Parts: sequence; C-alpha cells; structure tokens
Amino acid sequence: GSEEKGEVSVEFSQLDFLLNPKYNFRTGLMLVPMGFINEMHEPTTFHGNRRPDVEQYIIPSTWREMGAGMFGEILPGLEYRVYAMNGLNASNFSSKGIKEGRGGGSNSKAEDFAISGRVDYSPDKIPGLMVGAATFLGNSGQAQTYNSAKVDVFTQLYEGHVQYKYRGWELRALGAFGKINNTQYLNTADNIVGKENFGWYVEAAHDIMPLLWKESNQYLAP
Repeated sequence: GSEEKGEVSVEFSQLDFLLNPKYNFRTGLMLVPMGFINEMHEPTTFHGNRRPDVEQYIIPSTWREMGAGMFGEILPGLEYRVYAMNGLNASNFSSKGIKEGRGGGSNSKAEDFAISGRVDYSPDKIPGLMVGAATFLGNSGQAQTYNSAKVDVFTQLYEGHVQYKYRGWELRALGAFGKINNTQYLNTADNIVGKENFGWYVEAAHDIMPLLWKESNQYLAP
C-alpha cells in the first residue's frame, strides 16, 4: 500500500454457525454487505481493471469491520444479512468520503456501533435476475472531540442494485447515497467533508467466445 514500511492486512476472518437455512449466526472480522464489489472483490468477479468509482469512494471497498449478526434464506430466492458492527471513525473522514474512517479490525474504535443489512431476491420465474438493497447506519463520533465539541456524527449509507444474466449477456446497475450529520464540526481549512454524496453506474458485457470458437470452454466478455 502507501505505507512507508509496507502493510499486511486480513480481508476477513469470521466464524459461521450454520443452524438453519433461514437463520444462521456469523461473528468476527466481516465484510460489510454492500454493493457488488465489497464481498466479491477479486478481479475475476467483475469487469474492468479497476473497481467502479462508486464502489471505491461512496461504498469504500474493501470494507470490513468487527461484529456479529445473522444471515440466511427466509424464502426461496430471498436472502438476507444483518450485522451489528463497529462504527466508522469520523476523525478520518475527508473530502474524498468515508473511506479512511474504516477501522479494518486492527484500528477499530468501539465507542459507537452501526447496523448493516442487505436483502437480495432472485425469483425462480426469471432465471438470472437478482435485485437487492443494503444499508449501513451508525454514529461515527467514537466519543472524540471535534472543534471542541463531542458530536455523534450519524452516518447513513444506502444502495440499490440489480443484475441480470441471459444468454451470454451480463447487465448490472447500482446506485448509492450517503449522508453525514454534523459535518460542520469535522471541517477544517484544508479538509471539507461533504454532507451528502451520490453516485451510480451501469455496466453491460457479453461473452463473445462462443461466437469466435464454439468448442472453447474459455470466457471472453468485453
């Protein structure tokens, strides 16, 4: 990374207790269940050399926090995840967003906590379709003083997404909205933290390898 002496980090380390298809328990250093990229962020799981800007700056992938929660499939095709996690650290928010406020486990502060939840639905009647939404809500003040005041810095993040795969086509769309309260206490002359941020993207790809070489089992999707 950009650390002067280098950096070693754990992406996630968690224990899953599989009790029932509908209700299971998870605890540890967990990936925040938001967007397409954060939980599945290896380069072979998305198109392009870079992660979409929306999923770098608004949804700060790779984003993990310490916590515990539940996950499962409550109805056929309807999956959920809901976690209680460490809150962000507002003292590291910047004009680039909340990314540096992540604790990552080793740097986490646990004076304020947050709730993160996600729902995804893949209907049997439309194979290849998945629609969903997620949120992250919690205070980020971490009992620290900002411009001589202790404030909660309530932080909200919401996103909605849809994905459809059909006959070699792969379509994705995602929108994300974030809001930070009491930013006037965070701002300094050289660092202005935005109260709100919003971004979206759409993506289309098609596997053309069957058109080039029918016998191939390889994949090529510009």
